Amino acid sequence: VPELCLCYNSTALLWENEWTAYDRDLFFLKGEYLRSLGGLPDDFDLVPEDCSPENQALTQILMLSRIEGLAPDDHETHEELLALFPEGYAILMFYLKMGGLDWRIQDGWLSRDTSLHDYYGIDIFFLGAITAVELPDNNLVGSIPSEIKFLNALKKLDLSGNPDLVGNLPDEMTTVMTNLNEITISSTGLEGTLHDTFQNLEHLDSLDLHGNQLTGSIPDGLFSRKLRLLDLSVNQFSGTIPPSISNSNRLQQIQLQANQLSGTLPESLEGLVDLDELNLGVNRFEGEVPPFLAYMDSLNFLSLMDSGFHGVVPEAYCENIPTPPFLSPPRIRRLIVRCFEGGGGVVAPTCSCCDNPLAVVLLCAEAFPPQIVQRFVDNDL
Repeated sequence: VPELCLCYNSTALLWENEWTAYDRDLFFLKGEYLRSLGGLPDDFDLVPEDCSPENQALTQILMLSRIEGLAPDDHETHEELLALFPEGYAILMFYLKMGGLDWRIQDGWLSRDTSLHDYYGIDIFFLGAITAVELPDNNLVGSIPSEIKFLNALKKLDLSGNPDLVGNLPDEMTTVMTNLNEITISSTGLEGTLHDTFQNLEHLDSLDLHGNQLTGSIPDGLFSRKLRLLDLSVNQFSGTIPPSISNSNRLQQIQLQANQLSGTLPESLEGLVDLDELNLGVNRFEGEVPPFLAYMDSLNFLSLMDSGFHGVVPEAYCENIPTPPFLSPPRIRRLIVRCFEGGGGVVAPTCSCCDNPLAVVLLCAEAFPPQIVQRFVDNDL
């Protein structure tokens, strides 16, 4: 992570001859920092010249207070500083701990004439609370700092497309940040396991963690009542799909392909009456294709390719598809399977509904280039 120094000797210059007020407010902020942590970290130095990320973030908040036009005399009660802390502190730690100097886009960050409202990728509610952090494809490096817990009003977090983002999800994300409704951390180096503490995220609507190095089982507590999109594909999850998936009865998309999931599908999956897409390909499931999949009327895309299931996709999957009168032509269902039972030594489901006019079935998926299969998945054929 590139080093940056915004410590006392640089930020104090903005205060000109008001260094006494600067020292007083810096001391106050350090007290707030220590109070929020409940103690003094072993490696935290209170010396003014200290250039640790913690000290730099605190001194930068003082710089922001001058940019906001706050005079030293206004700090008698320190109310203005408290308005910038702790959320401003958390955002600054993102920059300082995740290689901000090398970010692809860093407009507004740590400029001498911009406030937090001007920072690229940050959305702030009119009352001052930070509601979104969106920094996709921006060359972030390192782990998500634990100080993210101070963003307790955050609703949207998008850190996708940063392959050098590593480490685990901070526990604080699922224990303190209970206003989150959209988490997108895909195509990174994220690792570790997911925990039942996801059940604290009662407002979670979309969870996209595809393309990481996550392991372990899918936790029971993952399925919040409001969840509509779940993408855990291209990871290393193992074990079975928990029956608690039915708790998320608003789910519309489930992407679980390219993992190591096993066992059979829980029958509770049938209760997801709004489910439109289900991708179970490239896993280690067992047994025949569950017949209840054919009677999930809302299901328009199903991939079972190399899922581990065997047998025949039920004929009913292509029959009795309710078509609302305002839809013309009728709804088209998409299905990805292999052509031949045991073809190429792979036990795979086959299809019996190739000629049904209400279904478009991609057979012999192994004979098509991956990009063609993907276009089919995206309904671009």
